Amino acid sequence: MMADTSKLPISRVDELIDKLDEINNHLNLLSNRITVLENKKHIIETWSEGTEWYRVWSDGWIEQGGIITSGTNAIITVQLNKEMQTTNYQILFSETDPTSTSDNSRNATLNRSTRTTTSFSCYHNRHTVWYVYGY
Repeated sequence: MMADTSKLPISRVDELIDKLDEINNHLNLLSNRITVLENKKHIIETWSEGTEWYRVWSDGWIEQGGIITSGTNAIITVQLNKEMQTTNYQILFSETDPTSTSDNSRNATLNRSTRTTTSFSCYHNRHTVWYVYGY
């Protein structure tokens, strides 16, 4: 049952319309803020086990990494824990041998022809940190 509004003073109706406009403006601002937050890049998936890890961003960007500890002066195939969308990803290497007192460089070298969306091969000396990023 609806209330009889025919006896409401026009000033009260105007107040209610103004209040409704104010509420509508607040709802529009809130909706805009939600849209901005939804469009902001954020992490949607993470995984780690031992020294290996990955994270996937809302726009499809993938970062992953780990440490190669097997072999010395060896060619190693690294299996990516998260498949990349293309083979156009970047690979960075760094040495991390906490037991070494040598000033000799222990760098890894990528074998470019072996890069796939699920793995890459490299020549390395022990304790090589790898980091892959891209789509």
